[in-house]
Amino acid sequence: MSLGEEAFSYRTKARYGKMPEKNCLDRVNEILDAWGRFWDLSQFDKYGWKPRWSTYALSDVVIRVDKRKEYYAFFHDMKIKERKYAGLVAYWIVKFHPFSVDVRNPSELTPYQDWLIGTLNERFAAYLLYSAVLGENSRSGEDAVPLTTKDKGSYYEALLYALRYRCVTIDSMMLLVETMTPDDFDRRVSKK
Repeated sequence: MSLGEEAFSYRTKARYGKMPEKNCLDRVNEILDAWGRFWDLSQFDKYGWKPRWSTYALSDVVIRVDKRKEYYAFFHDMKIKERKYAGLVAYWIVKFHPFSVDVRNPSELTPYQDWLIGTLNERFAAYLLYSAVLGENSRSGEDAVPLTTKDKGSYYEALLYALRYRCVTIDSMMLLVETMTPDDFDRRVSKK
């Protein structure tokens, strides 16, 4: 280990202590509340699907978000606000895929339903990003979040594609949510 790595490791360990379990569970419950709103708005129940999640993976999401917040506070003297917080949570949701569904008969899924299930975590991450942006403008804006569009040229579909197949870094996710506006939700992506 080089001197720089040792100093970084020492300062990080000295600064970051283990998050109390109650705080961690409270944050997991906040994510699960958002998940419940997402699930209800998505109307996936009409397919007979049952939501599932990994509490262990969600705890890991919360801890990693908290560590990143501490990192920015310690090394950059920067406080993470609501949008960037949503970007951090969305990043780790996409990374760890804590959500899934129980399907009664997987062989009966249509290609569209299979695609919905395959992009479930990315859809929830996009929901968190949109909710953070819309939440700054109107608390009643959650029903304006596009959740199951088949519109191939939409900004939302481009975002889902990027979250699913592209290498989106943690810092670029935070920058993305900072630059999003409510007008983006209706915007079409030009193909050049």
